[in-house]
Amino acid sequence: MTEPYKVFLVVDLAYGESLASLTPHAPVWIIESDLNTPIVERLRQERAEESHLQGITTFMKKPRLSSEEQEISMLERVDLHHGEFSGDPPYSILEVIGCTVNDDIRKELQEHGFRISEINKVGFIATRTEEHNQEDSPDQEPVR
Repeated sequence: MTEPYKVFLVVDLAYGESLASLTPHAPVWIIESDLNTPIVERLRQERAEESHLQGITTFMKKPRLSSEEQEISMLERVDLHHGEFSGDPPYSILEVIGCTVNDDIRKELQEHGFRISEINKVGFIATRTEEHNQEDSPDQEPVR
């Protein structure tokens, strides 16, 4: 059985060295900051063999947005790169670090076929719903 396809989304400006402890070879999207960017650069050198689908992608902080709004603003881009049109299979777990869950986040995740499965002290984990997986699967003709 293969491991689920997990993507990390980090909106914590002070995540820094903790980045090194995330699952190796799992795609990570992390917000640029004075603490995060030097760690990203070091890890990219150490993990030079990773592809863009396995490595670390940075994104700029959008002015005046809260961590929760940053998460919502990045979800479409993460889904574009790791969702049903780019991944086979598409990612099924999204681990968000650096923000809390609110109604806007729940709604946006639901629109992308995810539900919150765990809330923890650093963020939350969302999993793709079975209904969404079934909607994404092509109808198969019965075998005779």
